[in-house]
Amino acid sequence: MATAQADRSLDVYQLLGVRHNPSVGVKPADMVQSLQNKLGIKMTARMMGVRHLHVEDAWTEELTELAPVTARKLVAAYNAFEMIEAAEGPSMARAWMIGMNPWMDDLSPVEAIAQGDCEDVVAAARVYSDCG
Repeated sequence: MATAQADRSLDVYQLLGVRHNPSVGVKPADMVQSLQNKLGIKMTARMMGVRHLHVEDAWTEELTELAPVTARKLVAAYNAFEMIEAAEGPSMARAWMIGMNPWMDDLSPVEAIAQGDCEDVVAAARVYSDCG
C-alpha cells in the first residue's frame, strides 16, 4: 500500500512540473506536520482549504487518500517552503511564504496556494531559490 501512495504522489510531482522535489519520499502526513511546525496550524489549514484548526486530526492519523486538489496544494506548499529554506534558511522561507510576491500579483504564496495557483508558487520558489 505504501508503494501505491508513493506512485500516486509521483503523479502530483509530474503535474506540477517540479524539477527539484524535496517531497520525494516524504509521507503526506509528515509534509502536513512540517508545514504546521514551520508556518502554524491556521496558515497550513488555510492553504489546504481545511476549515477547522486541527489539520492533523483530519490528515495525520490515517492519511490514505487526498483529493487531487488538496494533494497539489500540499506538495506545492511543502516543496516551495523546502526550496526557499534550503537556499535562505527557515526565517526567510516563512517570510517568503507569507509576504506579498510580485510573481503572484502581490498575493502571498500562502494565499496563492489557497486559491489553487500551485504552479505559480513552485515556479516562483524555484526562481528565488536558484537566483536569490
